Amino acid sequence: MRHISPAPMTDYPTSDNAQHAAMTRLVGGDTLALDLIYQAHSGPVYRYLLALCGDASVAADAMHDAFVALIDRPAGFDSTRGTLGGYLAGIARRVLWARWRDPLHQATPLDSSDETFDEPMSDAADDPMQMVVTIQDSTALMAALLDLPWVFREAVVLVDLQERDYREAAAIAGIPLNTLRTRVLRGRRRLALALGAKHMKEQTL
Repeated sequence: MRHISPAPMTDYPTSDNAQHAAMTRLVGGDTLALDLIYQAHSGPVYRYLLALCGDASVAADAMHDAFVALIDRPAGFDSTRGTLGGYLAGIARRVLWARWRDPLHQATPLDSSDETFDEPMSDAADDPMQMVVTIQDSTALMAALLDLPWVFREAVVLVDLQERDYREAAAIAGIPLNTLRTRVLRGRRRLALALGAKHMKEQTL
């Protein structure tokens, strides 16, 4: 199994112009341009995958496969349809899905029945991150995220943790914009309720 680490945070340029120039070089056969792209996007893509699957090795493998796909077919990226980071995240997401569809994998990430479950409202439902700050326990967020059904987990990760705009997040997830908005709202509610319950339990100990 591969063990590929995401690039650390650097001062590599991440502007649209810099990324377009790097992709132009890559399409032209300059594989050294991949270094710029990797430095700019491997971190966010890896963190997105890790939040989805909770497994560092699986996340690293999927991230690696996304960059391999970019090297193999750089012309597949169309800047008119979205950002390069979103494109890479979309490829990596499909890698995760392929793994979960494998009959040898016991977990199924998507349960469509969760789409219609109507959670009770919470005062903190629209701001689960503020609940995390209140609890001051970063591990609480990851644990609560991994307990969310896949559809809500992905939506919250894309919009709240990675701060992608709704249109890009919907494109990565491959769903209509309104569906993405609904999943974000319901994911936030579940996350807030879970974190709030944990906070209340700790206060009574």
